[in-house]
Order: sequence, then C-alpha cells, then structure tokens
Amino acid sequence: MSFFSMQKEKYAVFGIHESTIKPTDSDRETMNRLNIKLLEPIHPFSISAPVQTIKAIFQLNAVIKENKIDLVHILFATPHALWGNFISIPYIITTRGSDVLIVIPDLLMRKGVKAFYFRLLFHLFRRVFNRAASITATSNRQIAKIKELFSKDSALIRTGISVNEIKAINKPELLPSELLQQSYIFSPRFMSPVYNISLQIQSLVFLDELILQKYLFVFIRGKSFNVDYFTEQCQKLEQLKNEKGLKYLIIDFFDQETLWMAFKRASLTIMTPLSDGTPNSALEAMAAECPLIIPHFDYDADIFDGATFVLEENEPEQLALLIEKAIIAYPKSMIDLASDRILRLGNRKTEMKRLEEIYNIATS
Repeated sequence: MSFFSMQKEKYAVFGIHESTIKPTDSDRETMNRLNIKLLEPIHPFSISAPVQTIKAIFQLNAVIKENKIDLVHILFATPHALWGNFISIPYIITTRGSDVLIVIPDLLMRKGVKAFYFRLLFHLFRRVFNRAASITATSNRQIAKIKELFSKDSALIRTGISVNEIKAINKPELLPSELLQQSYIFSPRFMSPVYNISLQIQSLVFLDELILQKYLFVFIRGKSFNVDYFTEQCQKLEQLKNEKGLKYLIIDFFDQETLWMAFKRASLTIMTPLSDGTPNSALEAMAAECPLIIPHFDYDADIFDGATFVLEENEPEQLALLIEKAIIAYPKSMIDLASDRILRLGNRKTEMKRLEEIYNIATS
C-alpha cells in the first residue's frame, strides 16, 4: 500500500478491515505516517448473519462513494474476496498461498449437513473471481490453482521486499538485548498450526547438546495466534528447557525494521509451514544473507532452487540433521546466489510498478 500512498500527488489510499482485526495504536501511527487513511471496520462477511452482512455491504459501498474510490484491491482472497460480489466499481484480487491453495479448494471437500453451505461459499468465490478486473498471485503454484478452480488467468506479482533497505540497515539497538549477547537460530513465522512450529520444536530433541548450549532459539508468537496451539508449544519448550537445558525466547511481535535486523544477526532461519505462497519472510532472510531452511514445496524455482537448504520430509530427525549441517557448512555460494536472485526477482519497487500497470488498465 505504501508504494502508492507515498505518491500523494497521484493516489489517495484507504484501508478497511473487518471488525475482528484490532489495529494497535502503533498500527494507526504507521498508517498515518504512510498517508493511508484507515476507515471504520465492517462486520465480517457471514451468510449465517445476513442482517450484519447486509449492513456491512451498505457501509462498504457508502465509503466507496463518499471517498470517490476508483478501485478496490482485495489483498487476501479468503475471506475478503467475497465482498467483491457486492460492489459496483472495479476490483482486483490478490492470492497469497493458503487462501487459494487450501481454504477455497477445501470448501468442495466438506461433507455432512454443512456441505451445502460450503458449496454456496465456493460458488460466491467463483463468482467474485470471474468478475474481477484482474487477479494477481504471489507464486506460480497459485496461478496454476486459480486456473484449475476458476478457469481464470492471473498475473504473477510478488509482494516483493525492500531489498536495498534490508541490505543497508544497521540498527542493532532495535533488537532485544538477548539477541545481541549470543548466537541464535530464528523461526520467523507465527506460532500457529499452519506454520508447523511443532515440527521445529520436536526437532530440538535430536540436536547435539553442544548446539543447545551455544544457540538461543527464537520464536515469534504473532499478533493473531491459536491459543491452545501456542500454549502446547510453550509447554514443550519449557519441558526441553528443564530436560536438556534448551535456551529459547518467544517474541510477541517484531516491527519491520527489527525483523530485518533479526534476520541479519541470526545464524540460521528456519520455516516449516504446511502451505505457502512466496513468503516475504524467506525473501527477507535471503536478502539479509542469512542461511535458510525451507520445506519441500513447489516454490518458484527461479527464486529458490539451489539458493536455500530444503527439508525434504517433515520429520523432526531430518530437520535436526539439516540444522546441524547448516550451522557447520552452509555454502557461501548459496548465500550469494540467494542475494542475487532476490535483487532481481523479489524487489518490491519493481513488482509494484508492474502492479501499477494493472491498476491503470483496471481503471481506464
């Protein structure tokens, strides 16, 4: 959003969200600093709550008219694409991974008394995708899935990252003191089931004790998380602390610059999601020249092939072996290759200029 909002002479940018999201004071300050006007939230879309949903539809269309908005960009397909069914101006849908790869296809797999309800939702998604002025995706795998589900073409527009800013940043004072005092291994994805943090924690059992003594293991809880899952993982970490002397730290949340510094100082970054698009966290680690382990997914080959360590099987013993290998002998050539690819293929400025062309076509 900021790429467009900072061009004040050309664009006015508004943000709207569902009421289940609670922006913090820091979020609002950031939006204000970036010239993004945050509108009043709307009630979440719900077929089972038609009165609230209808009110939200009227509210959404009222703010579009009041602010003379020309184009709506739906930044994550599920569930937010559904609102596109009820607006009259052009809209663009962006998919990011699990939305189109898991959530939407799963609607057709549901059985039992609610099967009709889920099929109705799928019909609404199909309708909204078919009516979109344009569809963009962050990976080739998503593009193939969109074609399979809706017989629609889409454009590969990776969100991209601020490559030059990541390479230039040098603000160690942003980091917690613990990360300045010792080496650490970093897990940047939130502690939710889809990111399979439990696999990482299970792998710690199989690590050499010298590694557990030398490295702090750093996790991020995240702003939104599954409380039961989070509690379960905390209990496992505490058990390993008592039994094997594990040192760990859970951070609630990192702002953008602090996250970049965390990548730059980490000895290794690990991510083991169950589903993914083209994760910015992986791109940021690569730009920060941090050794990286990713799962064996159909990630875009032009970015990832040969540029990171890949966990072939979701087995804790295998992950532990890969962690040890990465710490001992992560090739400098792999880091250089990753850095070069991100500069060419993951640069936000380049990707946003391509998105700007789509905006211009949609509103012409």
